[in-house]
Amino acid sequence: MAAVNPAPCYVGQAMPPRVRLAEHLVAAVVFDMDGVVTDTARMHAGAWRAVLDEALSVWAPAAALFDPDVDYRRHVDGRPRRDGARIFLASRGVHLPEGDPAEPPGTATVWQVANAKNARLAELPAEHGVGAFASTVSLLRRLHAGGVPVAVVTASRNADTVLAAAGVDELVDVVVDGGAAERLGLAGKPDPATFLEAARRLGWRPTGRRWWRTPCRGCRPGGEAGSPWWSGSTGPGMRRSWPRRAPLLLLTCWC
Repeated sequence: MAAVNPAPCYVGQAMPPRVRLAEHLVAAVVFDMDGVVTDTARMHAGAWRAVLDEALSVWAPAAALFDPDVDYRRHVDGRPRRDGARIFLASRGVHLPEGDPAEPPGTATVWQVANAKNARLAELPAEHGVGAFASTVSLLRRLHAGGVPVAVVTASRNADTVLAAAGVDELVDVVVDGGAAERLGLAGKPDPATFLEAARRLGWRPTGRRWWRTPCRGCRPGGEAGSPWWSGSTGPGMRRSWPRRAPLLLLTCWC
């Protein structure tokens, strides 16, 4: 099975194949959805840019506008939208009242900004469609054919719709999205809680198990969440440091 050695972490960066992975070593795979499976990271970044720039025009006209690369990864990627709105605006010296989840889109409260982002995002698939990275789809098909269970993690609440629109929903066994995270009280990135929940749903238990995690600037390693799972370094030394004993969880996060 072809594995991948992640390129630097840019929004929408596809995954080029680089190394060979012994298929029998892989017990399960957990993917980040946006920017890894689907090219929706760009849509998320675009929606955030539109609504956050509007909020800044009201509350901090002199502040630097939202950068869809740096600010997306630093402040909003993988977080619940309310947290992303609050954290980004705070980085520009804007501190809004929380408001209420039922509030309409706007700029007066954190929830209004968050709901504006959600409303804007809902418009984008119809305008632009949803694409999936060919290299990831190829890997998903090989995993599916080999009987390797796959989970997808996203902070979005419309993961099922997005995966179906991208034509990969039948290749995914488990989805942990923003709705599930809220119901279970799971923190978003950089906390790995949603990824660990996805692994749990795949039947993966941390005790005595090991995992391989690709570099990801958006997530902390599982070990920092109290997990004894094993991780290693990717890159030129991957063949030398790759663990030789199965089973293994391959946690892919090119976010």
